[in-house]
Amino acid sequence: MDEMSSLLQQSVALYQSLLEQSSALPKLLRHLSSDDVDAYISQYHETLEKTRILDASLMEKIKKSHSSLGADPLFLQRKQLMENLAENNTTLFSQLSGRLAVISSEMTQIRKARNAASGYSPGTAGRNGHLLKVSG
Repeated sequence: MDEMSSLLQQSVALYQSLLEQSSALPKLLRHLSSDDVDAYISQYHETLEKTRILDASLMEKIKKSHSSLGADPLFLQRKQLMENLAENNTTLFSQLSGRLAVISSEMTQIRKARNAASGYSPGTAGRNGHLLKVSG
């Protein structure tokens, strides 16, 4: 096997790994703690960085060899994986943006409730509470 084929195989394996990790994210978010999510993100970024480094080597090799890989099965598989990953990430971005909007709305409601509660002093032994400040 020549160096170009070896680089292509490694690239295909990395893009497959990125696609699998990306596809697993929605399910993982429902069941993982924030520490687990941090570990997932770290692993994804590590794989992404390996992919960037390998792709830079691959592109340099392609430029130097002046060869066309358009019909190479590994190159086509890599291209398809890249397209699938881009499509998957676009879908994930939409889903996560929706979740973020919901969380942001909930945080706003919590802040408003906390501000309202901070202006109220509970009563003591048989007395009613009273308003300390009026927000305007």
